[in-house]
Amino acid sequence: MHAPILRHSQRTFLLAIAESRLRGWEICQVDLLVACLFHDSGTVSDESPERFEVVGADRASAFAAEVGIGPAARRAIWDAVALHTSPVSPNGTSR
Repeated sequence: MHAPILRHSQRTFLLAIAESRLRGWEICQVDLLVACLFHDSGTVSDESPERFEVVGADRASAFAAEVGIGPAARRAIWDAVALHTSPVSPNGTSR
């Protein structure tokens, strides 16, 4: 991963942790870290015809499986990465 993308991803994680604490959300920080680290990894070309969000989501899910993260958490990670640029949440509400 390119250094600027990595630094952006690290800042994204720190901001997400701060936001979750502010809102009182209980989250798995490991799952959040994986999602944040991979959320823009699809911008690093691999010649895939998929949108960069889907490429990043696939990479995040594959990594999560390699480190033993369970299927439900992997799906949440995939969704977070694949949908991070979507103007509408999965439940149909605007962000």
